[in-house]
Amino acid sequence: MLLRPLFFTSWLLDDFLAEEDLFGARAAVLSSASSKTASGTAFMLARREGIEVIGLTSPGSVEFVEGLGVYDRVVTYDDVASLPDGRTVYVDMSGAADVRADVHNRYGDDLAHSAAVGATHWSEMAAPPAPLPGPPPTLFFAPRPRPQALRGVGTRGP
Repeated sequence: MLLRPLFFTSWLLDDFLAEEDLFGARAAVLSSASSKTASGTAFMLARREGIEVIGLTSPGSVEFVEGLGVYDRVVTYDDVASLPDGRTVYVDMSGAADVRADVHNRYGDDLAHSAAVGATHWSEMAAPPAPLPGPPPTLFFAPRPRPQALRGVGTRGP
């Protein structure tokens, strides 16, 4: 029962990324890879064709994250430079400003989308010291309205 809402968020993230055709990316980097929502999202993404799922975690969690079997690769926060090249989406479960900045600086214009989802590192949340390259982090909000659903809403007829 406890994990159901977390997995539902994972399912919604996977659905959102699939709906957007992963923004043209062939890799997804998930921070706080040991968290339940990140591992659930990785579980869903790993079943999709053509996407490399990369877990970003602390050095002490590498063995645990690798043991989950849902990530193609596991990278530590202090080794962001080793992340693969190419168009990538970032799913930020950590909320840590320095990690977000490192990922944005690593990918620049190759970062296809940056989804701010969680705050497992809530004590490290802050605005980055400088503007981030790539797309702005966008808060993932599951019940986001679809543009076509907004047509005519709030307008009055003749």
